[in-house]
Amino acid sequence: MAGTLTVTLSPITVTQTSSSNPVTSSTVTSSVSGGSGVYTYEWTDLSGSLISIGSYNYPDTNFSISLAPGDDASGTFRCTATDYFNPSLVGYKNIYVTLIRT
Repeated sequence: MAGTLTVTLSPITVTQTSSSNPVTSSTVTSSVSGGSGVYTYEWTDLSGSLISIGSYNYPDTNFSISLAPGDDASGTFRCTATDYFNPSLVGYKNIYVTLIRT
């Protein structure tokens, strides 16, 4: 029987403004409850944005993109966690990311 893990992200949204290029967000940290306590992770881009995911298979990641001054980019991303010992236990959480170059 399939079950659900609870995934929490901190922060719950990201808005990063920077004059540096590329614009890189602060770290987003995921935590999971339920299951065995050992998980695999997958970060995916749900919106087809050009923003890069720093670490696709880790609980924590950041996001970045090269932008011209005055430009911005946004996207919706998902962190999916799967219980390592019981792959039918899965949970996910979405996050909205906006990166702005000044």
